[in-house]
Amino acid sequence: MSETTYTVIYFAGIYGRGGPVCDALKVGKIPFTFQGVAFPDWPALKPTMPTRQLPTMVVNQNGVETKCGQSGAVLRFAGKLAGLYPEDPVDAMKVDMIVDTCEDMMGLPWSNPGIKSDDEAVKTAAVAETIAKIEDKLALIESMIPAGVSHAAQHCVGHRLTTADLKIRSVADALRTQGWGFAPFLPHGMLDKFPKIAAVDSVAAGIVAAAE
Repeated sequence: MSETTYTVIYFAGIYGRGGPVCDALKVGKIPFTFQGVAFPDWPALKPTMPTRQLPTMVVNQNGVETKCGQSGAVLRFAGKLAGLYPEDPVDAMKVDMIVDTCEDMMGLPWSNPGIKSDDEAVKTAAVAETIAKIEDKLALIESMIPAGVSHAAQHCVGHRLTTADLKIRSVADALRTQGWGFAPFLPHGMLDKFPKIAAVDSVAAGIVAAAE
């Protein structure tokens, strides 16, 4: 009898890019193991990861192990397993557009080296520029989400949960936690400016909680 197991490797205690992958598997009732990595342990583990990044998905099929990285690829794989990735090509393209745009936004807080400058004028200018870019990207994501019939039934694509909704959760979590504590310059309350992002996050969180 064939047996397949799944292991998600990601940083312990952070939702980040690994959270949507785990949530997809939970909603789809796909058994998996989560391997949390403490930050002090990451330098030693990093060379063993196929893309030198996390999350990484490990699939073991009858003793044959496949290990893959890249958060978009891993989330798409988990979504297909869980039935959360559309079969319709147009809807799938819409989902990928939102996921990729979210990923673009999530890289912005650390994109300007001036943020780490010892020169306060340079640092202040870099922070202002970065926040403006983040808000522009958030406005773009907001525009991709349909108005929805009601706040309680808000999804990114169609009328059911997809991986795009779960990726939105990652964006919302990054805003609430100031980049998981790594971007303290992000102002509190940024999410309040984008009600559709907040609505998708809220509805998706409820679905995940019900599945746990």
